[in-house]
Amino acid sequence: MLAQGYLGLGDVPAAEAVLKEGEAVDAMFSWERPQIEQAKAALRKAKLGSAAAVVGKALTEGGIEAAEKALQDLLQRRPDGPVFDEGDFNALGYRLIEENNLDSAVFVFEKNVELYPGSWNAWDSLGEVSVKAGRKERAIESYRKSLELNPTSKNGRAMLERLEKGQ
Repeated sequence: MLAQGYLGLGDVPAAEAVLKEGEAVDAMFSWERPQIEQAKAALRKAKLGSAAAVVGKALTEGGIEAAEKALQDLLQRRPDGPVFDEGDFNALGYRLIEENNLDSAVFVFEKNVELYPGSWNAWDSLGEVSVKAGRKERAIESYRKSLELNPTSKNGRAMLERLEKGQ
């Protein structure tokens, strides 16, 4: 948690030092290991940047075609380039929805499900933007996939039922 705090302050070297120091200590509680992994991922992102941010910039500057090219370039640079994070792509997609840039939002959410096909949340988000963009069949398909991955999703079930009833 201390490493995350340093990252929040923008002190990457201090965060790196804390994580390095912590490598010599075994986790005492089950919740510590996931937090350590999150801190390591945040440190990598602080040092290498976010792939979603690069794609977002390309969308802003050159549209979907430029974003597709940027994404393909980033995929070639993996794992040494900017960090791919499902949550970052999801946040970018929702930002684009807020800006009423639905075509770009659909692009981002479609790429997110390509990158993270096992994520029910990515599929749920694609369903949501598909509804907003008037792509009913794509929305139904996305919500079905989301529910296949997470049958307990109340939102996904409600949206699918609504769409299948034609509402």
